[in-house]
Amino acid sequence: MLCPGCGSELPDTARSCSKCRMKFALDVPAGITVETDSQERQIRKILIVAFIAMVALGLAFYISQAVKRQSLQLSPVGVVETRQTIISTTLKIVPNGTVPLSFTTPGGKDPELELNLEVVGTGRVATRMLDETMWKTRGNPTPIYFSTLAPTLNASIPLRNTNERLVLLIQNPSPRPLSVKISATMKTHVGSR
Repeated sequence: MLCPGCGSELPDTARSCSKCRMKFALDVPAGITVETDSQERQIRKILIVAFIAMVALGLAFYISQAVKRQSLQLSPVGVVETRQTIISTTLKIVPNGTVPLSFTTPGGKDPELELNLEVVGTGRVATRMLDETMWKTRGNPTPIYFSTLAPTLNASIPLRNTNERLVLLIQNPSPRPLSVKISATMKTHVGSR
């Protein structure tokens, strides 16, 4: 290293010039260091960690908001889909018998019944859905929905009106009793399209 005062060459660890007595290094008390490079590196590390933490928090907030919107099943035009379980059970149907299940369609737009039936073991059932007042007259009304004999049924049945009393008839045409697992969910839409 060269002395800035007289230009004489000195060792790199010198704190003053031995010829002109110029001091060019600070006298630092023991225990205190002047290492700006390592301090700058530490500050950079802290800033990088803080930036990454802010990005992670922003991403977590965005994802939580997206999950909330999806759980409401909002469509872009402001319609909310609602689901209501009407029945979820196992029925025992006597030989050559019919089980009637009455329910009312809830308010909302575009009511739809999601119906799932499964015969436990072997056997087949048929289903019909009727307006309750027509069913009570015991005539031969036109069903809203019907299925042929089958061991399982998975159907989405669009319904005409809301707040309508309907009857779902499950028929066992066999000469032996049957167990049938049934689940029915009513789906409607609330809001404006």
